[in-house]
Order: sequence, then C-alpha cells, then structure tokens
Amino acid sequence: MERFFKTLFSNKLTGLLLFVYAVAMAVATFIENDFGTETARTLVYNAKWFEILHLIMIFNFIGNIQKYKLLSLSKLPTLVFHLAFILIILGAGITRYRGSESMMSIKEGQSSNVLISYDSYLMTAVGNEHFYKNFSPHKLALTEWGSNDFAKVYEFEDTEVKVHVKKYIPRAKYRIEESDNGKMYLQAVFSVNGKRKDFYIAQGSWERINGVAIAFDNRSKAADIEISYNEKEQNFETTFSEMTSFFTMATSEKGMLPKDSLTALKFRSLYTIKKQNVVFVNYFENATLGVEETEKTNNSEGVEGALLVDLEVNSKSKELILMGGRGFLNPPKEIFFNDRFIKLNYGSKKTKLPFSIYLKDFKLERYVGSDSPSSYSSDIEVRDGELVQAHNIFMNNVLDYKGYRFFQSAFHPDELGTILSVNQDYWGTLVTYIGYFLMGLGMILTLVWKGSYFKMLLKEATGI
Repeated sequence: MERFFKTLFSNKLTGLLLFVYAVAMAVATFIENDFGTETARTLVYNAKWFEILHLIMIFNFIGNIQKYKLLSLSKLPTLVFHLAFILIILGAGITRYRGSESMMSIKEGQSSNVLISYDSYLMTAVGNEHFYKNFSPHKLALTEWGSNDFAKVYEFEDTEVKVHVKKYIPRAKYRIEESDNGKMYLQAVFSVNGKRKDFYIAQGSWERINGVAIAFDNRSKAADIEISYNEKEQNFETTFSEMTSFFTMATSEKGMLPKDSLTALKFRSLYTIKKQNVVFVNYFENATLGVEETEKTNNSEGVEGALLVDLEVNSKSKELILMGGRGFLNPPKEIFFNDRFIKLNYGSKKTKLPFSIYLKDFKLERYVGSDSPSSYSSDIEVRDGELVQAHNIFMNNVLDYKGYRFFQSAFHPDELGTILSVNQDYWGTLVTYIGYFLMGLGMILTLVWKGSYFKMLLKEATGI
C-alpha cells in the first residue's frame, strides 16, 4: 500500500498524467474535425476513462500537497496553484453530472420559452387504446467511429417490448429501391416545424404521423385516413374520419369530402384533416425502404441522422427507421403492432423555461467583400410576468438570468432568427471560476512572494 501511494503521489506520475491529458485533448480535436462533435464527446470528453484520468489527477495533486508540505505560509504560491487545478477539475465534474446544455431557436418578432437539449435521446412509449406509458428517455452516446449497439426492454401490462438499436447513420436520407420481394409504399408529405418532411407508409401498416393516423390496407384499427389498393382497378381508394378539404394543385380544383365516404385518392392534392396538411406525392410498387449515408460537408452538423432499430413485441419483430438526432424535434414513429401502440422517437428533448425570450432584432455583419460573417448579435427581451428586461447578446457578452446563461451560438439560414446556447450550471461555473481566480492569484504570488524563485532571481540581479 505504501508503494502504491508513493507512485500515486510521484512527480513522474504527475508528468505522465499531464502528457496523457494533452494528447487526449489533441486527439479529441482531430476526432471532432473528422467525425463530428458527438463522436468526440462519446470517445473522449464524456468517456469513463477520461473521468478516471481527472480523478487520478485530483488525488495526485492532493498527495503532493501533503508530500511537499505545502500547507505553510512560505509555500503559499505553490499551494494556490495546486488548489486551483483541483477546483477546476471538480468544477468540470459538477458540470458533467449536474449541469445541462441546451439550445434555443427564436425568429425575429417572436418569443420562446422552449429549450432543446444538446444531447440526443431515444424516447419510448407503449400503450393500448386508452393510455400510453412513457418511459424515461435514454441518452444516446453515438459515434461515427466504433460500435453503437444498444438494447433495452420495456414492460407494459403483460407485454414485453424490446428495442434494439443495431446501426447509426450520422448523415442520412431515405433510399427506396425496386425489389422482387418488396412491398408497396405510399409517399406522404407533412409540414413539421414549418419544414417539408417526407414519410413512407408500407402496405399493411398502421401509423400515426404528426397526429394523423393512417392505415394502408390495414383493418386492425380505425384511422383518420384509411387507404386501400384495388388490384383489379389498379387504383387507390380512401375514406376520412371527418369532413376533409382538398385542393388539387395541378388543376386548382378544391372541395370538401364527406366523413366516411369512399373516394379515389388524389395524388399531389393537399388534404386538410385534424388541422394538419398532408399531400400524397407518389407510390412505389415492389420496393424496399432503407437509408443511405450522405457526404460530409461544412454544414453536416445540421443534418439529421438515422437509427436502424429492431422492434420486438412479445417475440414478434419488425425493423424500423428513426430519423432525427441532436437539435431535431421530429414527430415520433407511432405504430400499431402486435396489439400494442408503440411510440419511438430519436432526437432532442424539449423543456420549458419559467420565463420567455423575445427576439426584437438579429444583426449580422460580414467581412468587407466577403459572405463570411464577421459578427452577429441578438437584441432580446427577457419577459418574466410583468418584468421586461432588454439585453444584447453577442460573442463575448452573455445573459445570466435565474441560473441560466445564454450565449450567442448561431443563426437561422434565412438570417431572420437566432440560435442561443443555454447553460444551467451555477455551481459548476462558480467552482470553476474560483479555480481560475486562484490560478491567476498563484501567478501573481509567484512573482512577489518572499522565497519564490522569481524573487530570488530579482535579489541576485539587483542585490535588493
């Protein structure tokens, strides 16, 4: 045991730890550049081995305080340096386990109190005809380099639901191909968060998209839109659960379709049902649906990824594709399978602030003769009940309010909105800043403290 502590508190180990730490940070930088932020966080910054490295460093610094008898007035500068490093590492640990990091997106002239988590999650719910049971979201540590295999079992009443993530595609798009053993698919377009999003519905399936239940040749459960394929006539027929309006773009024809009335499905027509707009764009016979990885570009951080998931409900299995990722709030993949309703979602979590942020004006400046941004800022108002406070957030000017810290992070592609990074980490930040203060104090004391090396050099040079 004595030998162990001697090694733990040795200068050789101190040097080795600092060297490994420097190499790890350098490697993480290259990983982030080549494989993305999530990969760097998973393999280095949030990895257990990196946390253990920090823990060993703390013990090493504490041991050196005792070993070199730094608890004395004459060695105060060195003691302050050791305490600074210890507090900075402890602050990082508090941030890691107690702090949270989110994003907030706001358009000019609008307000928001919604935070979007920086981390991505797998969110699962299982239900019957009467209610859903929502399970705790599982934080996903996904990486472009290495294994992403993950499995979890959820229990609901007498049902066992197993979700197995077998593959992660970091930059993904749907791929639909002809296949002799394939199925028929309908391509439907919904508006999700103000953007067009494509969905593919397999023949024989029941699923709810953006609040609208669609059944395609599936009579097991009633749906808002029930579609069937007439093989003899080779056409599609549909009924709607409520009176539904339609608008055919090519001919400008419009009208109302009665509830529960059989009618021909009109492709490339806009249907409005349950306050949602849906367009059935196309269909594919004898096809297979998959995903493919797209090329990495400078804007790849904002491209959604995909999970290939095996869903097993009481020993009956089905493969699903979940599109999403960090920063995405896609509607869940909601299906009726083996007598159970299943919701699966891959993306960020939403949380609400006890106050709101209103964006008055977003300002963007560019370098002269270039399209590259030189600076950007957000004129905002904090609205908390009757309280209204104006602030300007830019690169080195943050907003602190009620334990939340708002940073200027990015902006919308149309340059009409801002994206703020939001941290909630009071204690982690406080402890870390105390560490930084002690480090600065240690540098000053090293220069002026009696008996310090610099003081000795000054005495030799000046004789004072």
